[in-house]
Amino acid sequence: MKYTLLAAALLGLPSLQAHAEAKVSEHMLANGLKVLVKEDHRSPVAVSQVWYKVGSSYEPGGITGISHMLEHMMFKGTDKHPPGVFQDHSRKRRRRECFYRS
Repeated sequence: MKYTLLAAALLGLPSLQAHAEAKVSEHMLANGLKVLVKEDHRSPVAVSQVWYKVGSSYEPGGITGISHMLEHMMFKGTDKHPPGVFQDHSRKRRRRECFYRS
């Protein structure tokens, strides 16, 4: 009997998950920032991600390579801002860096 109830409960899980999926709402702020919000109340956690439309695919003609140069300046440092300054700034504010390049 226990196994029958367990099997019935497990078979019903996919339908519960499909019902639990939240839709994404899109908002445009006055400064042009697009904000996407997807609520999920299964856990008391908030996650934020900031995505910038930068990189070689967004560079206008004549200044190609500037994104790569700025990346080196940010992580490898400059005369005025040595390596690690950006990471220290984030750590002091208890932020964790997680960078992706595509």
